[in-house]
Amino acid sequence: MSPVQCKDHTGKAFVSKAEMCKHWGVHPNTFDTRIKAGWSLEDALTKTAEERIFGQEHIGIRKIMNCGVGATVIEYNTPTDIKIQFDDGVIVPCIYGNFMNGEVAHPTLKASFQGEKSTFGTFKATYIMRGPEDRMLYECECTKCDLHTVLLTPQQMLEHIKECHPETL
Repeated sequence: MSPVQCKDHTGKAFVSKAEMCKHWGVHPNTFDTRIKAGWSLEDALTKTAEERIFGQEHIGIRKIMNCGVGATVIEYNTPTDIKIQFDDGVIVPCIYGNFMNGEVAHPTLKASFQGEKSTFGTFKATYIMRGPEDRMLYECECTKCDLHTVLLTPQQMLEHIKECHPETL
């Protein structure tokens, strides 16, 4: 008996992806393109592009941006016109590809490499290093607070800014 290589959305087993695609009447290259574009297994096998509600499958996707803060797609109009919401509630427009690559900067935390400073009005925060779970860590550099020896996660830095430096928002 041949080992099962893949199953479709109904649980039916197939010896190969090509056999599964043939069963559903979808070219394997079309199937691969749909899966890479984020289509569900069922949609990739059973629906045409016209049958899908454009962009709705992207809403709710969550990624951690390079700045270290998580963001979720809340609106998808076209690949170059989406809106994401950062974990702290800030909403920004962006391009879907940039979002998927983690390349959308939080408007408050813009540093993206070690030693880069983000200036927030009267003070600066320096991106020091990546910490646990590959999260960026920041150090506040101001005279108003005494955090220059404390490393903060992006979320902690945003909370610190709201509490101690609201004039910069």
